[in-house]
Amino acid sequence: MDKVEAREEAIRLWRALPAQQRRTHQQATAFAKTIAPLLDFDTLGDHDKVVEGWLQQDLMATDEAARRFSEKLAAAKKREPVTAASE
Repeated sequence: MDKVEAREEAIRLWRALPAQQRRTHQQATAFAKTIAPLLDFDTLGDHDKVVEGWLQQDLMATDEAARRFSEKLAAAKKREPVTAASE
């Protein structure tokens, strides 16, 4: 498996976990140590650390997407028109 395939598989396995098991950096670190031995790819670095980096990046991207969504939702609520029932 090449490095791109290994990254895709690591992210697929990570995202297959229930959301409550992939919320923190500590969870990403622990999961990376579990799956790194299963992913056979060439790297000059430590397999565990490479996989951990992939999962940490995905976690940060997910957090950022959730933050942007919350901001858009809050902005949309501010723009809701006032109805006769709410006056």
